[in-house]
Amino acid sequence: MSFARRAALAVVLVATLPACGAPPPPPAAPKVEAPPPAPKPRVAVELEKVLTCKWTDEDGFDAECAEYKAFQEATDLLDEDENKASLDVLPLLESADEKVRVLALDKLPGGSASLFRKAELAARLLTQAEKETSKHAFGGFGSAVATIDVDGTELFGRVEKLAKESSNLAVRKAIYRSLLRANAKSKKAQELVLSGLAADDKDLRYVSLMGLGDAEKESPEVICGAYVKSLDDAEGEVVGLAAQKLGYVGACAAQSDTLLAFAKKRAKAGGVKEWLIPNALLNLCRNEATSDAQKKEAATIAKDLVKGKNDDSVRSNGLDAVMQCDPKGLNFVRIYANDKVASVKDAAKKHIDAAKKQP
Repeated sequence: MSFARRAALAVVLVATLPACGAPPPPPAAPKVEAPPPAPKPRVAVELEKVLTCKWTDEDGFDAECAEYKAFQEATDLLDEDENKASLDVLPLLESADEKVRVLALDKLPGGSASLFRKAELAARLLTQAEKETSKHAFGGFGSAVATIDVDGTELFGRVEKLAKESSNLAVRKAIYRSLLRANAKSKKAQELVLSGLAADDKDLRYVSLMGLGDAEKESPEVICGAYVKSLDDAEGEVVGLAAQKLGYVGACAAQSDTLLAFAKKRAKAGGVKEWLIPNALLNLCRNEATSDAQKKEAATIAKDLVKGKNDDSVRSNGLDAVMQCDPKGLNFVRIYANDKVASVKDAAKKHIDAAKKQP
């Protein structure tokens, strides 16, 4: 090796040596192992098993699939801590997989959980409901949204908009039907459900009327007044339900005479198709708050419904009302033991046979 090359090599070696007195390089940092992933919540583990079941766009999951049935029947998949359960189920509700969302809706925590009480979590639930596209999840998300504490979370505006403007009727119906279960004291929520009685869709009016029952004790005058107004609805099913609501008496005891006047007018006109009208009379007579005079009037109306040219179901239920309202009603019922309408005859014989068994 020539002198020049030895000199060059020496320079390189010197350059790579640490300077005199310099500290040695620090030791390499110890390799840190990544922590193991947190175990999946049990609800997620069991849910994944159901994804092997047959699914069709038309019918959803095969109801006879063993894994699906087991998931539906299980009652212990959520953490006992409802707040922890909320955090476990919310990501499932936000899944991109339609099937996961549908299953998660069957395993929601109780209404007091943070999912419905904490604004941040409730807003995420509401966001998913607003953008939901699955027909199998519309109703479930509507019911879930209805469970949100609309005043406490300050999310009423978004819930109201979804109830009024959603393009899917199932979402709207679920909100109007269930909103007052969790928000009975909210005046805003009451006004929203009351507004459903003016909807063009008869089913929406019906479920709104159903939903108002959850706020009877909070606002009896307003709610019972809405029942009375619905007696004039154009749809028979809504009329029948309104009568039945008044027949339960409870918070609406002051409207009992109004119910009797309505039923009397309908019985006199004939052609009654709403079987819930005689059923309302039966419930009225069951209530201790109903006076003897009111029971006597109810019995007379029920007899007119049985005698008149009314729907078979009205006449058969009328016999039930007669027996409830009139202590001597059996004498009237016996007249119909051989009625040409089978359901009326069967109702009469039911009461006659029951009377024979009494001591």
